[in-house]
Amino acid sequence: MRIAVVSDIHSNLPALESVLRDLPEDVEHIWCLGDVVNYYAHPHECLTRLRGDLRIDIACWLMGNHDAAAIGLVEAAQINQYGQATLAYTRDQLSTEDRAFLRARPLLRELKVDGIDTTLAHGTPDDPLWHYLRTSADAAHAAAYTPSQLIIVGHTHIAQAFAEQQGTWQPVDLQSLRGVLPVGSDRLVVNVGSVGQPRDGNRKAAYLLIDTTRATITFRRCRYSVSIERRAVWHQMKASAPPALLRDLVERLSTGV
Repeated sequence: MRIAVVSDIHSNLPALESVLRDLPEDVEHIWCLGDVVNYYAHPHECLTRLRGDLRIDIACWLMGNHDAAAIGLVEAAQINQYGQATLAYTRDQLSTEDRAFLRARPLLRELKVDGIDTTLAHGTPDDPLWHYLRTSADAAHAAAYTPSQLIIVGHTHIAQAFAEQQGTWQPVDLQSLRGVLPVGSDRLVVNVGSVGQPRDGNRKAAYLLIDTTRATITFRRCRYSVSIERRAVWHQMKASAPPALLRDLVERLSTGV
Protein backbone atom coordinates (compact mmCIF):
# COMPACT_ATOMS: atom_id res chain seq x y z
CA MET A 1 0.00 0.00 0.00
CA ARG A 2 1.17 3.54 -0.78
CA ILE A 3 0.13 6.54 1.30
CA ALA A 4 0.86 10.21 0.62
CA VAL A 5 1.28 12.58 3.56
CA VAL A 6 0.88 16.35 3.18
CA SER A 7 1.07 19.21 5.65
CA ASP A 8 1.17 23.01 5.88
CA ILE A 9 -0.54 23.81 2.59
CA HIS A 10 -1.36 27.31 3.86
CA SER A 11 -3.88 28.26 1.17
CA ASN A 12 -1.33 27.82 -1.63
CA LEU A 13 -3.49 26.21 -4.31
CA PRO A 14 -0.88 25.92 -7.12
CA ALA A 15 1.44 24.05 -4.75
CA LEU A 16 -1.32 21.69 -3.64
CA GLU A 17 -2.41 21.02 -7.21
CA SER A 18 1.17 20.24 -8.17
CA VAL A 19 1.51 17.71 -5.36
CA LEU A 20 -1.77 15.99 -6.23
CA ARG A 21 -0.70 15.74 -9.88
CA ASP A 22 2.66 14.32 -8.79
CA LEU A 23 1.18 11.46 -6.77
CA PRO A 24 1.76 8.01 -8.25
CA GLU A 25 -1.38 6.37 -9.60
CA ASP A 26 -1.27 3.59 -7.00
CA VAL A 27 -1.51 5.92 -3.99
CA GLU A 28 -4.52 4.68 -2.02
CA HIS A 29 -4.71 7.20 0.81
CA ILE A 30 -3.75 10.80 1.51
CA TRP A 31 -3.13 11.93 5.09
CA CYS A 32 -3.10 15.63 5.98
CA LEU A 33 -1.35 16.94 9.09
CA GLY A 34 -3.05 20.32 9.19
CA ASP A 35 -2.58 24.02 8.48
CA VAL A 36 -4.41 23.83 5.19
CA VAL A 37 -5.41 27.50 5.55
CA ASN A 38 -3.99 30.99 6.23
CA TYR A 39 -1.04 32.96 4.78
CA TYR A 40 -1.95 32.77 1.08
CA ALA A 41 -4.88 33.46 -1.23
CA HIS A 42 -6.87 30.22 -1.60
CA PRO A 43 -8.08 28.81 1.75
CA HIS A 44 -11.54 27.74 0.56
CA GLU A 45 -10.20 26.34 -2.71
CA CYS A 46 -7.53 24.26 -0.95
CA LEU A 47 -10.07 22.77 1.44
CA THR A 48 -12.45 22.02 -1.43
CA ARG A 49 -9.77 20.49 -3.63
CA LEU A 50 -8.41 18.22 -0.91
CA ARG A 51 -11.84 17.19 0.35
CA GLY A 52 -12.83 16.34 -3.21
CA ASP A 53 -9.97 13.90 -3.73
CA LEU A 54 -11.31 10.39 -3.25
CA ARG A 55 -8.00 9.27 -1.76
CA ILE A 56 -8.17 11.62 1.23
CA ASP A 57 -8.52 9.81 4.56
CA ILE A 58 -10.72 12.14 6.63
CA ALA A 59 -9.85 10.28 9.85
CA CYS A 60 -6.18 11.13 9.21
CA TRP A 61 -6.77 14.82 8.47
CA LEU A 62 -5.62 16.76 11.52
CA MET A 63 -6.06 20.30 12.80
CA GLY A 64 -3.13 22.72 12.71
CA ASN A 65 -2.66 25.88 14.75
CA HIS A 66 -3.55 28.17 11.83
CA ASP A 67 -6.66 26.10 11.14
CA ALA A 68 -7.63 26.55 14.80
CA ALA A 69 -7.01 30.30 14.63
CA ALA A 70 -9.06 30.63 11.45
CA ILE A 71 -12.15 29.27 13.19
CA GLY A 72 -11.58 31.06 16.50
CA LEU A 73 -10.50 28.10 18.63
CA VAL A 74 -7.30 29.92 19.61
CA GLU A 75 -6.56 33.62 19.95
CA ALA A 76 -5.05 35.36 16.94
CA ALA A 77 -2.22 36.62 19.17
CA GLN A 78 -0.99 33.04 19.54
CA ILE A 79 0.13 32.81 15.91
CA ASN A 80 2.90 34.83 14.26
CA GLN A 81 2.54 38.30 12.78
CA TYR A 82 2.12 36.99 9.24
CA GLY A 83 -0.65 34.67 10.32
CA GLN A 84 -2.34 37.47 12.24
CA ALA A 85 -2.11 39.81 9.24
CA THR A 86 -3.79 37.34 6.88
CA LEU A 87 -6.32 35.91 9.32
CA ALA A 88 -9.15 38.34 8.50
CA TYR A 89 -8.86 37.53 4.80
CA THR A 90 -8.80 33.80 5.52
CA ARG A 91 -11.86 33.96 7.74
CA ASP A 92 -13.74 35.94 5.13
CA GLN A 93 -13.02 33.31 2.48
CA LEU A 94 -14.18 30.31 4.52
CA SER A 95 -17.71 29.03 4.18
CA THR A 96 -19.84 27.83 7.07
CA GLU A 97 -19.19 24.29 5.87
CA ASP A 98 -15.43 24.94 5.79
CA ARG A 99 -15.48 26.12 9.39
CA ALA A 100 -17.51 23.14 10.56
CA PHE A 101 -15.16 20.76 8.78
CA LEU A 102 -12.05 22.33 10.32
CA ARG A 103 -13.65 22.31 13.76
CA ALA A 104 -14.20 18.55 13.49
CA ARG A 105 -10.55 17.76 12.77
CA PRO A 106 -8.74 15.76 15.48
CA LEU A 107 -5.49 16.94 17.06
CA LEU A 108 -3.86 13.51 17.10
CA ARG A 109 -4.26 10.19 15.30
CA GLU A 110 -2.85 6.84 16.35
CA LEU A 111 -3.24 3.86 14.05
CA LYS A 112 -1.60 0.66 12.87
CA VAL A 113 -0.56 0.57 9.23
CA ASP A 114 0.38 -2.88 7.93
CA GLY A 115 1.61 -3.78 11.40
CA ILE A 116 3.46 -0.50 12.05
CA ASP A 117 2.19 1.48 15.04
CA THR A 118 1.99 5.08 13.80
CA THR A 119 1.24 8.43 15.45
CA LEU A 120 0.29 11.52 13.45
CA ALA A 121 0.42 15.07 14.84
CA HIS A 122 0.71 18.56 13.44
CA GLY A 123 3.23 19.66 16.08
CA THR A 124 4.19 16.83 18.46
CA PRO A 125 2.27 14.04 20.24
CA ASP A 126 2.44 15.90 23.56
CA ASP A 127 1.55 19.34 22.14
CA PRO A 128 -0.14 18.82 18.76
CA LEU A 129 -0.91 22.46 17.97
CA TRP A 130 2.13 24.35 19.13
CA HIS A 131 5.36 22.47 19.77
CA TYR A 132 8.00 22.58 17.02
CA LEU A 133 10.03 19.41 16.47
CA ARG A 134 13.42 20.49 15.09
CA THR A 135 16.19 18.64 16.95
CA SER A 136 17.18 15.22 18.22
CA ALA A 137 16.24 16.35 21.71
CA ASP A 138 12.80 17.34 20.41
CA ALA A 139 12.43 13.92 18.79
CA ALA A 140 13.36 12.14 22.03
CA HIS A 141 10.88 14.29 23.96
CA ALA A 142 8.09 13.59 21.49
CA ALA A 143 8.80 9.86 21.37
CA ALA A 144 8.47 9.64 25.15
CA TYR A 145 4.76 10.40 24.78
CA THR A 146 3.92 7.48 22.50
CA PRO A 147 5.20 3.92 22.01
CA SER A 148 4.64 4.14 18.24
CA GLN A 149 7.42 2.98 15.97
CA LEU A 150 6.68 5.76 13.49
CA ILE A 151 5.81 9.35 14.40
CA ILE A 152 4.97 11.78 11.58
CA VAL A 153 4.65 15.52 12.15
CA GLY A 154 4.60 18.86 10.32
CA HIS A 155 4.48 22.46 11.64
CA THR A 156 8.15 23.43 11.14
CA HIS A 157 7.93 23.47 7.31
CA ILE A 158 11.27 21.63 7.27
CA ALA A 159 11.53 18.11 5.85
CA GLN A 160 13.74 16.00 8.13
CA ALA A 161 13.93 12.75 10.07
CA PHE A 162 15.35 11.34 13.30
CA ALA A 163 16.03 7.73 14.26
CA GLU A 164 16.46 6.07 17.64
CA GLN A 165 19.62 4.01 17.60
CA GLN A 166 20.73 2.12 20.69
CA GLY A 167 18.66 4.32 22.95
CA THR A 168 19.69 7.71 21.52
CA TRP A 169 18.03 9.87 18.90
CA GLN A 170 20.05 11.06 15.93
CA PRO A 171 19.25 13.11 12.81
CA VAL A 172 19.04 11.11 9.58
CA ASP A 173 21.18 12.22 6.63
CA LEU A 174 18.48 12.16 3.98
CA GLN A 175 20.84 13.35 1.27
CA SER A 176 23.00 10.24 1.65
CA LEU A 177 19.85 8.11 1.46
CA ARG A 178 18.66 10.04 -1.61
CA GLY A 179 15.48 10.89 0.20
CA VAL A 180 14.41 7.27 0.76
CA LEU A 181 14.19 6.28 4.42
CA PRO A 182 13.91 2.57 5.29
CA VAL A 183 11.35 1.63 7.92
CA GLY A 184 12.90 -1.13 9.98
CA SER A 185 13.37 -1.94 13.64
CA ASP A 186 14.50 1.58 14.64
CA ARG A 187 11.87 4.02 15.82
CA LEU A 188 11.51 7.03 13.53
CA VAL A 189 10.31 10.60 13.83
CA VAL A 190 9.65 12.13 10.41
CA ASN A 191 8.72 15.70 9.48
CA VAL A 192 6.86 15.88 6.18
CA GLY A 193 7.88 19.48 5.42
CA SER A 194 5.47 21.93 3.80
CA VAL A 195 3.44 21.91 0.62
CA GLY A 196 2.68 25.61 0.57
CA GLN A 197 5.60 27.36 2.26
CA PRO A 198 8.83 25.31 2.53
CA ARG A 199 11.45 26.75 4.90
CA ASP A 200 14.34 24.36 4.30
CA GLY A 201 15.99 26.23 1.44
CA ASN A 202 14.15 24.31 -1.28
CA ARG A 203 11.14 26.16 -2.63
CA LYS A 204 9.58 23.04 -4.22
CA ALA A 205 6.44 21.70 -2.55
CA ALA A 206 7.24 18.88 -0.12
CA TYR A 207 5.34 15.73 0.78
CA LEU A 208 5.95 12.14 1.89
CA LEU A 209 5.21 8.87 0.16
CA ILE A 210 4.92 5.81 2.41
CA ASP A 211 5.26 2.41 0.78
CA THR A 212 4.23 -0.25 3.29
CA THR A 213 5.11 -3.11 0.95
CA ARG A 214 8.70 -1.95 0.49
CA ALA A 215 8.86 -0.53 4.03
CA THR A 216 10.12 2.86 2.86
CA ILE A 217 9.33 6.53 3.30
CA THR A 218 10.26 8.75 0.36
CA PHE A 219 10.69 12.51 0.67
CA ARG A 220 9.30 14.01 -2.52
CA ARG A 221 9.51 17.53 -3.95
CA CYS A 222 7.71 18.98 -6.94
CA ARG A 223 7.81 22.26 -8.81
CA TYR A 224 4.84 24.57 -9.05
CA SER A 225 4.17 28.05 -10.41
CA VAL A 226 5.12 30.45 -7.62
CA SER A 227 4.12 33.36 -9.85
CA ILE A 228 0.47 32.25 -9.94
CA GLU A 229 0.12 32.38 -6.16
CA ARG A 230 2.20 35.56 -5.98
CA ARG A 231 -0.21 37.32 -8.36
CA ALA A 232 -3.23 36.00 -6.47
CA VAL A 233 -1.87 37.31 -3.16
CA TRP A 234 -1.38 40.82 -4.52
CA HIS A 235 -4.67 40.85 -6.42
CA GLN A 236 -6.88 39.39 -3.70
CA MET A 237 -5.20 40.24 -0.39
CA LYS A 238 -3.62 43.68 -0.80
CA ALA A 239 -6.59 45.45 0.77
CA SER A 240 -6.67 43.23 3.86
CA ALA A 241 -3.03 42.93 4.98
CA PRO A 242 -0.01 45.29 5.30
CA PRO A 243 1.98 45.39 2.02
CA ALA A 244 5.32 44.83 3.79
CA LEU A 245 4.11 41.58 5.33
CA LEU A 246 2.62 40.41 2.04
CA ARG A 247 5.97 41.10 0.35
CA ASP A 248 7.70 38.90 2.93
CA LEU A 249 5.15 36.13 2.46
CA VAL A 250 5.45 36.00 -1.31
CA GLU A 251 9.25 36.28 -1.13
CA ARG A 252 9.36 33.15 0.99
CA LEU A 253 7.72 31.26 -1.86
CA SER A 254 10.64 32.14 -4.12
CA THR A 255 13.44 31.45 -1.64
CA GLY A 256 12.11 28.53 0.39
CA VAL A 257 13.30 29.99 3.69
